[in-house]
Amino acid sequence: RQMLEWYIGIENNWSFKSGAYGKGLQKLVDPEMWSELETTYAGADLEENWTALFNSIALFRKVAIKVGDHLGFEYPHEMDGRMMNYLLKIRNLDSQAESFPERNH
Repeated sequence: RQMLEWYIGIENNWSFKSGAYGKGLQKLVDPEMWSELETTYAGADLEENWTALFNSIALFRKVAIKVGDHLGFEYPHEMDGRMMNYLLKIRNLDSQAESFPERNH
């Protein structure tokens, strides 16, 4: 939410602010971005939650790159890639796994 608020500030020359806890965000972002934000919410289904998590990351990445560029910061793409690989490794674990399998060197 904070990154979206910064994005809104940048897009509107810092003249608009969303309300408390993001109230009013829908009015301040374009419909496509709002649709992306809606896909970050999930119900109880495990797969639905994984999808929502990865959608949250994708939206954060998209907005953070734009905000960072505007403010003179470089997005940490390498760290992002390592984090994504780690999450995919967790997602692909057997549901009964208690640790990661040993790697063969």
